[in-house]
Amino acid sequence: MRDADDRRRGRSPVDGVECRENLLINHFFHDFKGNISTVIMCIEAVSDGVWGEVTERQKASLGRAGRTCERMIRLINNFRDMTQMEEGVFESEPETVNVGAVLEGIEREIAPVAHERGQLLDFVREGRLPAATFRGALFERVMKSLFEVVLDATRRGGRVIARSGCDGGGLSVDVAFEAIEADEETLGTVFDRLAQTRTGLQLGRGFTLLFCREAVAWMGGRLHLGPWPGRGCRVTIALPLKPAG
Repeated sequence: MRDADDRRRGRSPVDGVECRENLLINHFFHDFKGNISTVIMCIEAVSDGVWGEVTERQKASLGRAGRTCERMIRLINNFRDMTQMEEGVFESEPETVNVGAVLEGIEREIAPVAHERGQLLDFVREGRLPAATFRGALFERVMKSLFEVVLDATRRGGRVIARSGCDGGGLSVDVAFEAIEADEETLGTVFDRLAQTRTGLQLGRGFTLLFCREAVAWMGGRLHLGPWPGRGCRVTIALPLKPAG
């Protein structure tokens, strides 16, 4: 009955999302995503020389443009999935991942970006990280999204220390990074959609950490953002582990 009433009022769900605020944003994001995907295809066609020879310098510029578009797609997907989780309509099959291999892969992936910015990466894995089954294919997405925000916020020449380990059937990931320092209350605005637009913390842009927190909660864990006294900020994630098999 509610769906029929909503459709009569022009409020049919988008991706299962019905909250007015989320519905409006997701409606626009559907159009944005389609157009950005078209731009990506055109960039790839030009890079492949479909319309003529492309110099290495042009390829580099096209590559940067493509990565920017892909990042925008990720932001859209993260917001869409975050709103689905909030409204209890997110659907995903359980996924078994090798936790250690995922984190090692992310370290290799972000190392060139950190090097370009003069940032120092220190990944510390305490003991063996096992394969585990999570409630949906979200673990790698959360980690990639988290480190994207961390590198963006870390000052040039700053250090990122990422520790991970298992204790008592749970996984902990602790990422401390040298950035503009803020107190607990100010950092809390990152998780308030309206307050973060007024406060303007770089950590809040794009709702990425909001997605990470919602996804971690959906997997049964918790994410906390706090200060790293005298140095910057710290994100801690605690996730229950279900052994693979």
